Amino acid sequence: MQKLRGLFVILFSFVMSCVPLLSQADQAGQCEIRNGSVQIYISDSHIGTGGRCEGQGCRDGWHNMEDFRWHEDFRQFISFLEGKISKPIDLVMVGDSFELWQDMAGIPCKDDGQRSNFGCNVEQAKKRVEKVGEKHGEIFKILSDFVGPDKDNKIIMLPGNHDAALAMNSVADTVKDQFTEASRDNVCVDEDGMIFANGIFVEHGHQLEGDMNRYDEPLNGTIECINSAGKAVNCNDNDAFVRRSWGENFVQNYFNKYEDLFPVIDNYATEGAGVPDGVQRGFKASSLSKKSSAVLGFLSFLFTKQTLAHLGDVLTADQEGVTAICRDENDKKCIDLKTMSEWPINHKIFSQLPDEDKRKKTLELIFDTENNPDAKLKDIYAQYAPEDASKLDTLLIATCLYWAEENGDVRCAYDKETLGTSGTKIKQWIKGVIDSDYDKVVDHINHREKQFDKDFKYFIYGHTHFAEQEEKSGKTILNTGAWQRVTDPDGIKDIIKNKCEGLSEKDCFKTMTPDKLTPCYSFAASELGSYTAPTLFWWALVPGSNNKLWWFKDGNQPSSCKFQR
Repeated sequence: MQKLRGLFVILFSFVMSCVPLLSQADQAGQCEIRNGSVQIYISDSHIGTGGRCEGQGCRDGWHNMEDFRWHEDFRQFISFLEGKISKPIDLVMVGDSFELWQDMAGIPCKDDGQRSNFGCNVEQAKKRVEKVGEKHGEIFKILSDFVGPDKDNKIIMLPGNHDAALAMNSVADTVKDQFTEASRDNVCVDEDGMIFANGIFVEHGHQLEGDMNRYDEPLNGTIECINSAGKAVNCNDNDAFVRRSWGENFVQNYFNKYEDLFPVIDNYATEGAGVPDGVQRGFKASSLSKKSSAVLGFLSFLFTKQTLAHLGDVLTADQEGVTAICRDENDKKCIDLKTMSEWPINHKIFSQLPDEDKRKKTLELIFDTENNPDAKLKDIYAQYAPEDASKLDTLLIATCLYWAEENGDVRCAYDKETLGTSGTKIKQWIKGVIDSDYDKVVDHINHREKQFDKDFKYFIYGHTHFAEQEEKSGKTILNTGAWQRVTDPDGIKDIIKNKCEGLSEKDCFKTMTPDKLTPCYSFAASELGSYTAPTLFWWALVPGSNNKLWWFKDGNQPSSCKFQR
């Protein structure tokens, strides 16, 4: 589910090149980790605007797209921390604490037609935050008590890609307004999204090279904002909008439709894993009309709901363009993209829909084939990106990748004949492959060390929803995972096998909600128990313990919730 190309001010670029350290106050100084505190790091709770509800669009008492349903578990977790730790606690929420991408409450952000680079502006984001507070007052009550005037605890919030608007001061103030008045002074929202202390560096993680949600040179540390003219500006400027990434555009224009039908697909243990497994299961579980609608939705997203800048996001300027797509991996026969672009719309690459009439209707809706029965692919794509052949390549690649994923009859070269960087990035999103490339993470840490003229032994982030700890090149890399119930394809199979007696696999998946997932929550702590260095921990249901939740040390997953990448 997730890297952006933007327009940047020349003067700022010059300053950045001349002054590697823009000063800690400007880039990482709004919030501070206190000396002598114990830091607890959680990430990706995705507390949304849906909340509890009944009726259409709701299931099991929750909005279908609400990710955070664990209020009582969270209350127990906070009590557990206070019972285990005698020192002051700094609770660091490492981004995506709030789900501000999804409009579950009828609060749209600016939409410049169907092709928009614009996310929320200040007022729109504030309304969504207020709705989060309304729907999840229990959570803000728990957190307010945690940092109340009789406690010596603090909360630090970093913006992630799903709640990037926290980089706007007014939006950050609106977040603090959801806390009780007596507790607000103990809540800090860091607009730059980066903090460091004692050799520990923390950020959300969407800024890693190659991520589909990355901002290349954000003016606010890890977030990019643009004005109504599309030019990069500081997020606190009056005319600022959060820049909408390719990942956000994809989620809003395609993925959300699936999550609304199959709520569990957004609770996989790796970001985007719901695309290959969950969406595939959803595709199989859908009716014929829903299948055609899903294909239509994907094509419509690719061809009509992206700006040219979004298309540019999946291209690379420093490598050669893609030249071929293989339709047979065994004998490596490849078809040149120029040749492919000459194929008529009725070519077999578009024949994978299960019903001939539905296929024709779908193509007619997208491509107006009734009036252009002999139109070639290049003619169709030219309507959307006529001035740039490389964008045509990207669309062709994405089309092939999608059909290969859904049907398997069309082969695309994933590894043996590389699709190049652009194809690889599309493949990452479509297939949900977000690897733990620790060399890339170390490169990112090295970049931050140069930027701030500091040495970091520990790097803590979240973003990908998969909790893990690794030692690499003298660095300890900790991914907090997501503080919500998550699973993986094997976990889904287990639920189907053990909790859906009498239902077919398809019908079981239709009824599955995140509430059915095992209570397993991951977090990192700077010290806990006998551990005195940042370490990954799990807090999870103990099998056979009558619903007792307890902590599992040193990153050891409980057997009841092991997730495989």
